[in-house]
Amino acid sequence: MSMKRKIFSQRIQLFDRARPHYLEYLRNLTPQTLLFAFVLISGSKLNFREFDISNWHATSAFYLLLFAFFLAVYANTTWFYKKSFGRYSVWLRRVQRLVNNKYSNRFVQARAFLAAVWRRRIVESLEVFVVFGLFQIVLAIVVVAGLQAATNMVRQAQ
Repeated sequence: MSMKRKIFSQRIQLFDRARPHYLEYLRNLTPQTLLFAFVLISGSKLNFREFDISNWHATSAFYLLLFAFFLAVYANTTWFYKKSFGRYSVWLRRVQRLVNNKYSNRFVQARAFLAAVWRRRIVESLEVFVVFGLFQIVLAIVVVAGLQAATNMVRQAQ
């Protein structure tokens, strides 16, 4: 393996340090799918077009499950980011502070920040964009799987 290729593969976190964190992220998708299925089941009988105080138990359960679902998605994603890209985040914050101290115009600050990222850490930046793009696809799969699980549970209950 050439030196250039080795350096490139060492800079991509998913090939090295982030592998166990990525697998942990994938393991945590099952509870998210189940939570979303319960959200759909609990919300399927609710009428959101009118306010009815007599149905507050079911409405409270729906919103509590919905909050738990979004909290699980947030916790899982941020945990993965912090564990896998912690050093990159520290570097980004440092560069942002330096740029903000040097320039007063927001447009110039943004341009200088992007130029610094492009020159120094383009591989890591592209990796972050690709990983979070994949997370959006995975979240869509979780939603579809939750919808399918909720539909199957409701059919079996009838």
